[in-house]
Amino acid sequence: MATGRGRGWGRVGRGVVDLLFPLTCERCGERVAGGVLCPACGRDRWVIDVACARCTVCGRPWEGEAVAGRAGLGASLVCGRCRGEPPPFCSHRSGLIHGGPVRELIAALKYRRRRELAPHLAAWAWDGWAGVDGELLVPVPLAPSRLRQRGFNQALLLARWAGRRWGVAVEARGIARLEGPPQVGLTRAQRRVNARGRFHIEEEARFQGCRLVVVDDVFTTGATVAALARALLGGGAVAVSVITLAYRE
Repeated sequence: MATGRGRGWGRVGRGVVDLLFPLTCERCGERVAGGVLCPACGRDRWVIDVACARCTVCGRPWEGEAVAGRAGLGASLVCGRCRGEPPPFCSHRSGLIHGGPVRELIAALKYRRRRELAPHLAAWAWDGWAGVDGELLVPVPLAPSRLRQRGFNQALLLARWAGRRWGVAVEARGIARLEGPPQVGLTRAQRRVNARGRFHIEEEARFQGCRLVVVDDVFTTGATVAALARALLGGGAVAVSVITLAYRE
């Protein structure tokens, strides 16, 4: 357990780091008190309000006429796609819209190996949330070749932030992702086929009887997290929900 003196030195240490290495907005270079984007560059514009109307299954935000007359019905809103073809996960939520600086920063995290961006992006997306309904956070694993190439799994970095923030354990073991083509650039139908059967539960005992929360960076069609949810449910999980940084239309 940290002592008062230890916490005090921790604050001093963080202050020294902030003084020597001040945080700056990734777009304009202005100093910021925290995060990766300043208010002038539209930090708040990309946040999905926790109270906004959205599909309670896939998390798609409802806009314009789709929301007209539905105020107060948020708990019962399910989009036509989820009614027609319900996914295996019970719910999904994103904290940000995937566009502009959100898209740029997630790309920098993944493809320019800017792993220091992960906690800032997680805080930007999820800091206003009360928590998640689950016993374990499960980051979407990378295929071995992709993990070797990148050097880290961004979903695991995000899950660790969420675990510390909400006091939920992170379980990244016991799941294998088979090699295959990336999802980038594929259509919805192609993504579904490409993701099918890509995850294998190697240690079912880790997930038996648990309510799980899958963690990933971007939700596009939901094909990847749906494939993982099916595998986890087949491995004994009783329920799977999903959280991501950003929702991409």
